Amino acid sequence: MVTSCHQGANVIEKRLHNKRVLLVLDDVDHRDQLDNLAGGPDWFGPGSRIIVTTRDKHLLTAHGVTSTYKAKELDFHESSELFSWNSFKRDKPPNDYVKLVGRAVCYTKGLPLALTVLGSHLCGRSIEEWKDALDSYELIPNKEIQEILKISFNGLEHFQKEVFLDIACFFKGEKKDDIVDILRSCDLFPVISIRVLIDKSLLAINEHNMLSMHDLLEDMGKEIVREESPNEPGERSRLWFHKDVCEVLTKQTVRKISLLISY
Repeated sequence: MVTSCHQGANVIEKRLHNKRVLLVLDDVDHRDQLDNLAGGPDWFGPGSRIIVTTRDKHLLTAHGVTSTYKAKELDFHESSELFSWNSFKRDKPPNDYVKLVGRAVCYTKGLPLALTVLGSHLCGRSIEEWKDALDSYELIPNKEIQEILKISFNGLEHFQKEVFLDIACFFKGEKKDDIVDILRSCDLFPVISIRVLIDKSLLAINEHNMLSMHDLLEDMGKEIVREESPNEPGERSRLWFHKDVCEVLTKQTVRKISLLISY
């Protein structure tokens, strides 16, 4: 059994050197994993293929990987099929569940991990239980999905987390250049922060230079802020829901909001 990158490098050097191999490195999150387990093209024989999966594109760039593929979101049909396999163990839902499956698929927005988690969670449950669960997710996101999505967020520097939360709460769909100017005035180093968020697939820039973010990532960011004080909006760092803003201003309960921007 290989228990470390260094040990793995020794095994590869002794057993696989100059051999034609298919090597799959899954969920790589540190540069040394690539350096030790797939050091360079001369490590393996002609025709070898090395497949790496990672949440951080910059790891591949820093290692000199030239051919990359970004996994795309599933379309509605693909999403329905994956969801059905996890919830009903078949490729299509029973007739009386079709509309509920449509709601679940719309909620996940084509994200495979969300479809898998949600499908497994609802497997074997009644129609009423499905309705109740889906209603609850519109208010509070599914915790298991959130924890998986937070893996990349938790690996960010403090100021990168702040930029992510600001975009999730306020600036999704806004022009990148305008938001860079705003965040720069808050000493949040937005140019490098936005690049890191893009590399980690937490953010995207569309063809119109607008900030784009998957709906579930937006929900995650807002839920992180909501959890700062579930029952007292005035103690949260950010407010975006108009009823919370009105309540805080009416009751004058603002205590520690660090950023409240109407843009």
